[in-house]
Amino acid sequence: METPKIHRAYKQAYENKLSIEEIIKQGEYAKKELKKIIKANEGYVYFKSLGIDKYNRLLVVLYDKNKENINEKLIKSGYCKVFTYKNLVINN
Repeated sequence: METPKIHRAYKQAYENKLSIEEIIKQGEYAKKELKKIIKANEGYVYFKSLGIDKYNRLLVVLYDKNKENINEKLIKSGYCKVFTYKNLVINN
């Protein structure tokens, strides 16, 4: 989810049938939850790079110190949603 009111947030709101305020709120919750997880892992997380999206952002799978998938935890908790990117540059 997005935290600022930018075009991607409006797109996510439309695609998920949510208000822009709800998208921003979910983005803030996700950010807070991720900060808690990082703090609980003493500041260390591990990641596997999946590539770069069309907005030139690095897409990763995050893991905690017990090698548990943080992305899955955030999705299961409802803090994040799965998005499929069509213009993904895969790292080899």
